[in-house]
This record gives sequence, structure tokens and C-alpha cells, in this order.
Amino acid sequence: MRKQEISFLNTVLCLLVMFIHICSPAVVGLQKESMQFACIFLSWRASAFVVQGFLFLSALKFFRGMQKEFDYSRFLWGRAKKIGIPYVIATVLSYFGLIYLGYYLFDLKFLLKSLVLGNMISPFYFIIILFQFYLLMPLWKKMVEKVDFWVMAILSILLMRLFHQGLPSMIALVFPGAVFPYNDRVFTSYLAYWVLGCYAGKYYETFRSGVESNRKLILCGFAVCLLADCLLAYANARGLLHISFLEDVHAIYVFSAILAFYWFGLQLAEKFFGLPFMKAVDGLSFYIYLYHGIGLYFVQDRLLNPLGVGLSGGFVIRWLFCWGTAFAAAWAVSFWKKRRI
Repeated sequence: MRKQEISFLNTVLCLLVMFIHICSPAVVGLQKESMQFACIFLSWRASAFVVQGFLFLSALKFFRGMQKEFDYSRFLWGRAKKIGIPYVIATVLSYFGLIYLGYYLFDLKFLLKSLVLGNMISPFYFIIILFQFYLLMPLWKKMVEKVDFWVMAILSILLMRLFHQGLPSMIALVFPGAVFPYNDRVFTSYLAYWVLGCYAGKYYETFRSGVESNRKLILCGFAVCLLADCLLAYANARGLLHISFLEDVHAIYVFSAILAFYWFGLQLAEKFFGLPFMKAVDGLSFYIYLYHGIGLYFVQDRLLNPLGVGLSGGFVIRWLFCWGTAFAAAWAVSFWKKRRI
């Protein structure tokens, strides 16, 4: 049975990934000197740990529930049915939705390329990264059995930093003149989050007790990292400072945010899931993840643009639509389940 704190973190990440895409037009389009930009940008930046958080959580859930007998082919088939097929369907439906809105003409080659790259709608690249980790599952299984946690934690952080910054240059070195713009969807750019999730799941009770016993350090670290990352990113976006190490600051913030929100789950999950539809949001989170993006396209192109709604007003309407639709769908599912009992 899944722990409530795990469900809490999953639900919060689902809400935050919607929030990031709700913010996107305002972050790109608002005047950077405005107060509206500052408020939305800082909220957007503070939320920007969701992909890493989902990868950490995916590894944790798998290794926490992993059986001693592991059938690799059965595992991959199960992931394909549960995640791969819904992803393909969502990509195709989103493509036809974008064709209807006038963004594309039908091109089978483009559709197949988008399926592989995960770039039809912003959230889809996460699925591509996740399946790369799934394909290497025997390696991760052997890793947690044979390699000490601290050795792997340090090694994975160093490798992640190396490949995140250097993979395109490495490829260009092997293939002179080659340009590789897809580093954001290669698993090496997220390696440490997955690896730490593997160990957290394998030794779940140790991980949980460690978070509880170090809560003050975790919360203080989170507060400091939150301020540092958000303010430095804002100064960088405004052109007030040029910060070459901003990605390193952000990576440290991401680690602190994952641990802090996990601790929040330990404290708040019972009350949080006292709201019946929150359990349904947790259950629907993957489908919310897949379909909120195309929904936001329709809201922007068929409602906000024709009515001439500005970026600030549009942000509020996009937020109300996205979260409102998710909560309404979750409430409907919760109500339907109660009627079946």
C-alpha cells in the first residue's frame, strides 16, 4: 500500500507542474521591470523542481515496492501499457488538437519524431527521460545491491553535472560540427535525482527516519536555497547580474525542495487527503499531466486571445481553468466511486 506522504508529494508535484505551464506566457511576455513579472517569475522559479521531483519519486516508488524476483521483459511491458501507450495516445490527440488550432498541418514524420523527442507539448519530455531510466533498470537494481549509497550519491552528482554541461561538447568532439539541442531530455542530466530516489526507496524507513530527525536542517536549508535560487534567477532574468553558476544553485535548491516537500507530506498528508477529491487528484495525476497542456492551448487560443485578455489577467484565468478542471474531474471520479459502493 502506498504511503500517504508519497501520495502527497505526487499530488503536489502534479499541481505544480500545471502551475509552471500556467505561468509560462506571463514569464515570457511580461515587462521584466513590472511587479506582476516579479511575483509570477518568483513563483514559477520556486516551482521548478517538478521534473526532478517526479523522477526521484518514480525511482523511490519502484524500489520501495520491488519484489526479489525481477522479470525485466515483464517490467518493460507493464511500463509500456501503463505509461507508454497513454503517452502515445495523448501525443496523437494533442497533435490533432494543435492542427485544429492552426499550429500544424498533418505530417506523419513530424508526429513520429515528436513521439521520440517528447516535444509535442511541454510536459511530454519527462516521459522520454523516464523510459531511458526504465530501459536501464537492471543497472539500477544491481547498483543498490552492490554499491554503497554515499559512493553512488557523490558519483551521480558529479556525473550529472559533467554531462549536463558537457554532453553537447562531447558529441561535437566525436562528430565534428554536430549540434545536439536535446540535452534536457537525456537521462544523464537528471542522474542524481533518480539514483537518490533508488536508494530512498530501497531503504525507505531509513530515509523516512533520516528526514524526520534532520527536519530543522532540511527546512533551514530549503529556506536559504529557495531565497538564493529565486533571487539570483530573478536578478539574472532582469539583467542585473550575470550568474554563471546559476544552474548549480538551482540543483542544490531542487534537492532541498524535494526533501522539504517530502517532510511536509509526513506532517500534512492525513489532513490533506481528508479532502476526498485530493485522493482522486493523486489517482488521476498522470492523466492530468498528459492533458493539461493541450487544454491550456485551447484556453489561450479560443478564449483569451479572441477576448484580448492581457498576460496578467490571462494568468489568473489559466490558473482557474487548469486547477479547476483538475479538481472538478477529481471530484467527479470521487463521486462516481462513492456511488458504485
